[in-house]
Amino acid sequence: MLYLIFYVLFAYLVGEFYLHSPKMRVRILLHCILFFLALCSWSGTSNVSLTGTYHIVFFASLGVMATHLATDILKDAIPTDNPSADFNMFIINQAIHIVMLVWVVSGYLQPNIYIARPSALQPNETLIADFILLLCTTLFLLRPSSLLVSKFLSMAMRDTKMDHINMTKSHLSDIFYESIRTKLGQLLAQSETLNAAKVDAVLRKSQYSTNLIARELRNQTPNTDVSGNFPSNQAGKWIGYIERVMIFLFFIVGQYAAIAAVMAIKTAFRFNDLKDDNDNHRSEYIMIGTFVSFFITMMTAVVVRQVLVGHRFSDAASQLLTHLL
Repeated sequence: MLYLIFYVLFAYLVGEFYLHSPKMRVRILLHCILFFLALCSWSGTSNVSLTGTYHIVFFASLGVMATHLATDILKDAIPTDNPSADFNMFIINQAIHIVMLVWVVSGYLQPNIYIARPSALQPNETLIADFILLLCTTLFLLRPSSLLVSKFLSMAMRDTKMDHINMTKSHLSDIFYESIRTKLGQLLAQSETLNAAKVDAVLRKSQYSTNLIARELRNQTPNTDVSGNFPSNQAGKWIGYIERVMIFLFFIVGQYAAIAAVMAIKTAFRFNDLKDDNDNHRSEYIMIGTFVSFFITMMTAVVVRQVLVGHRFSDAASQLLTHLL
């Protein structure tokens, strides 16, 4: 019965994040259908007959339906007009669904559906369940994790204007240097009449002007809104997808050096974004996103690997491949 949780979670991820419908009735009906299909798939691979227990399955489906209805009403009732509230609501919503699904399986279906244990051990049941677990993990590391990281970043960077270009110290340095370079060049053209007084006058005037500009910039920082100038091509989202799946797979097979290589390659390609002082907020955005994404991936990989090791997944998979080949 424990393996049924993998099937149910797989159905939930597909319905919630990949076949999501904006219409509430369609969304709830879809989740009920996927939940029933998950039960049927589990019973088929586990040699468990649902004959005579359809009323139990029906009430379990009603519980899933009621949970989705309640969470939809909750989301409409509680305002999520700021990033913190939106992130908290997302976590609460997913936690309610997962807790409900675990309770339906372990607290309702398990006591009410009699399972005749087979006389001989059936390794295929465990092997298939582990494959479902790997599929669940892959689905989670794609859209759900991306959405979680995105909402966390919106909360963490809510006071930062990511779509504005600010006047920075390097920009001011370039402006001041260009101004004094031009004036000193004009003095060099007057080599016959050039004297120390003229050079001193130019330097003093330039110093006064730069001090005045720097002092006024303390009161207001000029910035330019470029939110509509550089639309996103969604490349970062796909980079995150590939990065998380690669790190997960490398951790599962014990290739830790490959994980370090993936992070090093990403850092190298992101170096131009991290070195510009005008993009310091973007640098923070990238670093926070990378750390959160890496943390989610590693925690997921640790849990899944413990399950697979306990089930001797590698041995069973090797035997299956040997038999097929």
